Amino acid sequence: MTEEQRGEFLNLQSRLIEIKKTWKRNTPMPADLETTLDTFDKRLITYGEPFYRNVPISLSRMFSENAEVIWVAMFAALVIRTFFFQPFRIPTCSMFPSYSGMVTRLHKDTDPKVSLWKVPFRWVATGETNYRCVAPCDGRVYIPLFPPEEVMGANSLMRYKKEKGMMFFSYWVTWLPAEEVRTYTIYVDDQPVVLRVPGEFTDMEALLQKKFFPQHNKEEMFTLFEHMEREPKRGFCLKTQRFVKRGETFLNFDILEGDMVFADRMTYHFRQPRVGESVVFKTKKIPQLDSDFFYIKRLVGREGDRLSIKDGCLYRNGKEITEHPAFTANNRKLGLYAGYVAKGCFEDGKEAVVEPKHLFVLGDIPRTVTTVGFGGRCRRRRLSGRHFLSCTRSPGAGDGAEKPIRMSVPIARILCLTRILSEGSKKTFCAV
Repeated sequence: MTEEQRGEFLNLQSRLIEIKKTWKRNTPMPADLETTLDTFDKRLITYGEPFYRNVPISLSRMFSENAEVIWVAMFAALVIRTFFFQPFRIPTCSMFPSYSGMVTRLHKDTDPKVSLWKVPFRWVATGETNYRCVAPCDGRVYIPLFPPEEVMGANSLMRYKKEKGMMFFSYWVTWLPAEEVRTYTIYVDDQPVVLRVPGEFTDMEALLQKKFFPQHNKEEMFTLFEHMEREPKRGFCLKTQRFVKRGETFLNFDILEGDMVFADRMTYHFRQPRVGESVVFKTKKIPQLDSDFFYIKRLVGREGDRLSIKDGCLYRNGKEITEHPAFTANNRKLGLYAGYVAKGCFEDGKEAVVEPKHLFVLGDIPRTVTTVGFGGRCRRRRLSGRHFLSCTRSPGAGDGAEKPIRMSVPIARILCLTRILSEGSKKTFCAV
């Protein structure tokens, strides 16, 4: 500010003081006071930038300041996720009832289609996404299966392929950033019906069993050899007894998203993992697993431990394991826990010994605790953290094991979006 400008500013200030002294309260504002105030305000805008609070902000300046705030917030979120706490969404139910994964809700084929404006509302408010299959022609419904020699490698009986993309209204696009999906093809006679579900959803076989073979359980459904056939166009298929007409809905269901889990990434830098803790680890470079996921399992053994399963009970170093309530609940078959199953490395009373620099982990649900592709073993250095906090909306989750926070789905949705924005779509979280 020049001396001339400073003098003008001081003169205006002196005039304001004189007018204030002569102005009586509860009387109209003098005209010269209003004029002087306007002049004073204009001079403050001219000489007081950027300190005067009424300085008008230009559009470019507004964008630059907001962009700076956004970048700082993203950097802070990235630092917190990398070094302190990382949120995950659980897709499967292998740790149920400790945690709940994705679950399905089967609807009647005659139920009306969810209107377009309700789709985002249901996604945000309830965590539900609706899927339906409509017949393109008249005919019988066929379920494609993997050939027997490919079942183990795909870890699935029902044939699918992996894709990356997303639905944009009614169109499938691959140029938008999106997570991996599983694409199933169901046939009505020779006409394909494409069904795309989240890449972590692995319960399609159970869903189709409830729909087309309700009189059989999941395992029995795929031993119905009299209903299986191999055809050049459809390939290896399971023939259902459902006949549909063109335009008729033959499969209508919702997928409800799983719990949110926050992993503590700091603790294991200062101490060793403890038996009974729910640990999060990476599957990359684990033999028999062609994936790059995060898994959550319960730690049951450390280096040098001897593990075995007898009569539905899990033993560690010759003694019944008791380090966590989930162990006791499974061993005693309490509530929703049905006991451990002696399969895989525990068959015929075998004993599993944990190798050096390795850990042994199992799920809480019996049907998958010993059938994971990697046999339950993982390297110590593959650990990413331990369970710190879980948020659930399932009434059964948390019974006898972890005690989650029960929260509204919209809050969980915000946390899920935070994970996607901070992490991107490179990795997903799985608990199979």
